[in-house]
Amino acid sequence: MSVIGRSYIVVDANGTVVGTDWRINDLSIKGAANAIAWSMGTSPFTVYARDDNAAVFGYVGDAEAPSFIDDNISPDLGRPWAGTGTGSPVQTQEAKSPNRLAKAD
Repeated sequence: MSVIGRSYIVVDANGTVVGTDWRINDLSIKGAANAIAWSMGTSPFTVYARDDNAAVFGYVGDAEAPSFIDDNISPDLGRPWAGTGTGSPVQTQEAKSPNRLAKAD
């Protein structure tokens, strides 16, 4: 079991941080994922993540809608988040399988 905390930062098209969150999950299990959602900002959105054992946030993907599913995407530290500050918390769900989401704690 490889449970690890993962933090997220979501930035909108204007460069504004529109969401932050932290989740604990074992993303090494097949089908496990963290689903995050936020309610503000202008698309497209850029999502960055940082594992608890990492020093910087790395790029994990883009989203047109205000939601994103991280199914163990390795943060690209060659494309780090260079901003400062925090935004509003995003809603997060731990996905046990692609079709079954568990309510976030």
